[in-house]
Amino acid sequence: MKKIIMLTVIITIFTLIAGCMVACQENEGGIEYVTVTFCDYDGRIIQVNRVVKGSTPVPPMNPTRPSKNGIEYKFTNWDVDFTEPNEDITVTAVYKSNRRVQIYFLVDGEIYKTFSSGESFSEPIPEKNGYRFDGWYEDENFTEKAYVNWLYYSYLSEDKYLYAKFVEENVPDAQ
Repeated sequence: MKKIIMLTVIITIFTLIAGCMVACQENEGGIEYVTVTFCDYDGRIIQVNRVVKGSTPVPPMNPTRPSKNGIEYKFTNWDVDFTEPNEDITVTAVYKSNRRVQIYFLVDGEIYKTFSSGESFSEPIPEKNGYRFDGWYEDENFTEKAYVNWLYYSYLSEDKYLYAKFVEENVPDAQ
């Protein structure tokens, strides 16, 4: 029984000392560190860098993404700026596919305008008598407002449908 108690005390002391050593290393001489985690498109960790706060980590070599159903992908950039990080961050690889996807703008369930990814366009503004256009939405129930920007849509990997929302205008009765 005494051996078990003694062993427990030794393990506890060792754990406390190890914890203190790690805490001291985290802030060695007043130097603060941050962790920059580089991930692939699927969330898989490619590389983890522990760097001095405010210094730029060395990114991994450009990752590759396997082709799928005849669609090829090419690495284009990282999704966030990781130069001089002041806190722990996760950086994710961004790819562009060779597939030209379509962006469909629907008004009352009918196609109003269509654009191909990579094609520049300005936000279409449809008109409807007695109604005011209230924007484009990601869903038919108008719960999620769409971000309409051609550059954003050039990175899509599948067709996109956007729905026009109209609000009835308060038109006074003719007298």
